[in-house]
Amino acid sequence: VEKENNRKVRDSEEGKKTANRDQQLSTLLVELTTTKNLLTCKEQELERVSLDLEECRAEELEATQKVATRVLESDMSKEEAETSENMRNLIISLSQALEKSETQRADGIERLLRERKTNADSLRKLGESVKRFYVSLNATSPQR
Repeated sequence: VEKENNRKVRDSEEGKKTANRDQQLSTLLVELTTTKNLLTCKEQELERVSLDLEECRAEELEATQKVATRVLESDMSKEEAETSENMRNLIISLSQALEKSETQRADGIERLLRERKTNADSLRKLGESVKRFYVSLNATSPQR
C-alpha cells in the first residue's frame, strides 16, 4: 500500500512537471509566433521605408534635372548664363537639393538601422528563451 502511494505521488509529480513543461512550451510557441509576426511587420515596414527612400531620391533627382534643364533651355545667352550671379544661384539651388536629398537618405538609413537592431534584439531574446526552455526541459526530464 505504501509503495502504491509513493508511486502515485511520483506519478502525480511527473504529471505536474509534464504539465509545467507543456505550458512553458506553449508559452514559448506563442512568443515565437508573436515574434515572427512582429518580424514580418517590421520587414514590411522596412520595405515600405526603402521604397519611400527611393521615391525621395527620384523626386530629388527630378528636381535637380528640372533646375539644370531650366538653365540650359532658358533664353539667356551663354554669357548671361555664365555670369557669376546666375552661376551662384544655380549652385545654391543644386546644393540645397543635394542637402535635402542627403538628409532624407540619412534619416532613412537611421530608421533601417534602428529596425534591424530591434529585430536582432528580439530574435536574440527569443533564441535565449528557447535555449533556456530546452535546457530546463533536459534537466527535468528523466535520463534514459
